[in-house]
Amino acid sequence: MQAPPGPPVVVAVIPCHRGRPAGVEALRAQDHPVDILVLSNGPAGPRAVAGAVLRRVAWEGHGDTRLRAVRAAELASFVLFLSDDATPAGPGVVSALLAAAAETGADAVVARQVPRPGADPVTCARLAAWTPPGDGRPRPFPQADHVCTLWRRAALLDAAASGVPIGEDLVWSHGRRVVLAPDAAVIHSHPRGVRGVWAREAALHAVRARVGLPPTVPGPAALLRALPAAARAALRHGPTEGLCLATEAAAQWWGARAGARYAPWQEPR
Repeated sequence: MQAPPGPPVVVAVIPCHRGRPAGVEALRAQDHPVDILVLSNGPAGPRAVAGAVLRRVAWEGHGDTRLRAVRAAELASFVLFLSDDATPAGPGVVSALLAAAAETGADAVVARQVPRPGADPVTCARLAAWTPPGDGRPRPFPQADHVCTLWRRAALLDAAASGVPIGEDLVWSHGRRVVLAPDAAVIHSHPRGVRGVWAREAALHAVRARVGLPPTVPGPAALLRALPAAARAALRHGPTEGLCLATEAAAQWWGARAGARYAPWQEPR
């Protein structure tokens, strides 16, 4: 089935297991029309979201839950993945993402992330380093980031391996052309906690190992070298942040070891 003539059809896909997605109103206010699909899952998932189509779905992991929705969006030219706690900053975000896609021919275009007011200093510094504003022009980026990334649907279906439980943005965009559109910004950040840091970093670095990327913490010696930075963070930002940094290094080492035991994902099926 072909997309209808006229402006590119953009479908925003937002998995949500809690409350109301933060970005729905901002998506409705975009100067390029966006069809909004909320994938409600889990016992606390929303039952209705005004201004969006809501589909109750079983959670199949970050990859397969999104992939099932993309396959069903047959009229879409582009798919916009948005985290349920991310908010487009202004009405021109989708237009800026589309313009970057048209200018560069990229398969995926990543939005710049801006921390919420009151975010901790470590998060603010990391987001500024991860998606810096630069000169505002689109530029190559290492991977998709499904906090907010616009994909060409055809390229996404060609790239998307199934069975990826987390880190699907890294797996699907590995070897693909990805750019950052600094003029397209979303507001997104959340507090850091030890338990969440461990779970996320261990899972993501297992995925990195299966993609074939080198470990960021390759062994016990590297883990020990990370401890002084954790101690400095504790002195500067408080003991919780120091513990988070130490936990992060340990989780990255552990996750890479665990992921290396498994075969890489195969080409999309």
